[in-house]
Amino acid sequence: LLYAATVTNKQSNRGVPCRGEVMIIEDAGSSVADIFGKVEMSSIYGQMQIVDVFAAYVHTLIAAAKLDENSRFVLHRDVSRGNLMVAAGGQPYVIDWGYGRICDSSTCRSSTPKKIIVGTTIYMGIRILNGRTMRSIVDDLESLFLVFCRCLWDTYGDTKSEDYEELWTTNDSRWVKVLRRVWLESKESMLKPMKERTGIPASLKLLAESMYDLLFPKSASISTLADNTDDPRVAEFKASNWLKAFESVAGDHIAAMPYLGMFKEYVSDNDNRHDSFISAGGVDHLLFVTPKYPGDNTREEYNLPETPTRSTSAKRPFAGQPDSPNSKSRLH
Repeated sequence: LLYAATVTNKQSNRGVPCRGEVMIIEDAGSSVADIFGKVEMSSIYGQMQIVDVFAAYVHTLIAAAKLDENSRFVLHRDVSRGNLMVAAGGQPYVIDWGYGRICDSSTCRSSTPKKIIVGTTIYMGIRILNGRTMRSIVDDLESLFLVFCRCLWDTYGDTKSEDYEELWTTNDSRWVKVLRRVWLESKESMLKPMKERTGIPASLKLLAESMYDLLFPKSASISTLADNTDDPRVAEFKASNWLKAFESVAGDHIAAMPYLGMFKEYVSDNDNRHDSFISAGGVDHLLFVTPKYPGDNTREEYNLPETPTRSTSAKRPFAGQPDSPNSKSRLH
C-alpha cells in the first residue's frame, strides 16, 4: 500500500514530499499438512474436505497460469507445504508468490535479480531437478502432487525409513532426483511406501492415482521427462482433465464441496481458451534460466551438478544408484 505525504520545514515553510510503503498482512492460517491431523480422516466428509482444498489449489495455479487480456500469465515456481495454507474458516490459500514470475510476450519479471532456477528442492518437479530450464503450469502442478504425497506419507506411511529421509528431508537434490525416479516409476511403487503403517482412504488413494495419471501418462513417464529436454505434457494440458479427475473422486459429494464447485465454474468459462494459453505463453514466453544448486529445503539460487556423487558422510550406498545395475531400491 503506497502513500505520499508532505513534510514542512518550520524555518523555511518549504514542503518536502515523502513517499513510503505500508505492508498489510492477513493471517492465512496453517499449513495444509496440519489439516490431515485435524479432520476426521475415517469419515468420507473429512476426506472430501481434503479433496476440496486441493481442488482449490489446482484452480488457483491454473487460473494464474492462463493468459489474461494483456497476454500475461504467472507461474508460482515454489509450491510447497509451507506455501499451501488453510485459514481458520477453511479457506485455502496459495501464498508466497515472491519467487513467482509474471511473463508476457516481451519480457519476464521476477523478484529474483538473476535468471535462476528457484524452488524448494524436495517439491521440485523431476525436470527442474534435472536442470531443465523451461517451466510451465505442469511443473507447478507436479509440485502440488508431491506435497499431497508428502502429506499422505506423513499420515499413513513409514516416516522413519531411509527412503523417507532421502526423499523428504535431504539437502542433496542429486539423490532426491535419482530416488524420485524409482519411487514414481509406477502407481504401485508410488503408493507402496505411503501406506505402510495404515491403508490410505479410498478417495485419497484415488486422487493420488488420478494426479499421477495426469502428470505421468504413458507418453511421458517420469524417466522420459527426466531425460528429455522438451515437456510433452505442456501441449496436451487441459484444465478440464484436472476437473474430471476431482469430480471422479468427489462422486455424489460434489454439491457439498464449494471449492470444487468454483473450479468447475472456472473451467466452464475458460477451458476453451486454454489452447491459446499453452501455445502462446505456455512455451514461447516461459522463463529460460541457468541451472544452479540448492541448500536444505529452501528457496535458493543454486547450481545443479551434472553428475551425482555420494558424500563420504552418507549413511549407506543408495540402493538404486545408476552405476549399480544389480541393485534394487526398496521402493520396488
